[in-house]
Amino acid sequence: MLPPPTPADEPRRLQALRSLCLLDTPAHERFDRIVRAAAHLFRVPISLVSLVDENRQWFKARIGLDGTETPRELSFCAHAILSPSTFIVPDALKDPRFHDNPFVLGAPFVRFYAGHPLRATDGSRVGTLCLIDSQPRDFLDADRTALADMAAWAEGELNALDEREARTALEQQERFFEVSVDMLCIAAMDGTFLRLSRGGAEGRHHPGRAAARRGRPALPGEGERPRPHRNGVTPARHGSASTSSPRDRSTAYTYPSPGTRMPMAPW
Repeated sequence: MLPPPTPADEPRRLQALRSLCLLDTPAHERFDRIVRAAAHLFRVPISLVSLVDENRQWFKARIGLDGTETPRELSFCAHAILSPSTFIVPDALKDPRFHDNPFVLGAPFVRFYAGHPLRATDGSRVGTLCLIDSQPRDFLDADRTALADMAAWAEGELNALDEREARTALEQQERFFEVSVDMLCIAAMDGTFLRLSRGGAEGRHHPGRAAARRGRPALPGEGERPRPHRNGVTPARHGSASTSSPRDRSTAYTYPSPGTRMPMAPW
């Protein structure tokens, strides 16, 4: 038996796989119907939507097989993701990569395998739609085309689910930013503020009002118009640079504006 080589893009591939948020999730009819249809169309006892994780292959959908995962080193699908085209093993007992594989010599007694890779939105091959039979068989060009078409169906379901979840998460984030009374922000890696919550923006322009929304009294100086000190220096306005002395700056409350670049902590 020859274990499957590791793909050259393995770190990116694993990141793409995990970003789908499908590993170890319950069975779903949108995937189950695909393996039922594949088993019926190709007249095989086993059909799987298999996702190849770091040390295992895990089955998002399966028919004809009880287990939910197998070790990656024994996986036919881990070989199949190495190529963009359909991977065919007409007779595993005659293939040096698989002839002594425990799943060939023992249950489910794999003799025939056909798997077409499934890609994430970035093109990474994260798994397969595969067919397994306990009898050796040929796989014609028309069969390859039909399996590729069904794999495109499964691939669409993988990525459509990911996009729906992403849209839902974004909508939840938008609602949270809208109703929060605290200052929330999204910042770029260089410290630039890209987004400020409603509570943060209100605090920037009306500190006293923001304090009231939080259920506490306004601090001295919040919401007041800046007044010149005896030395003629005016404390900084909210969001502006201060030209006052260190003692005077203690009365100036500043908040970052979107687009403001802030220094990042070193940790």
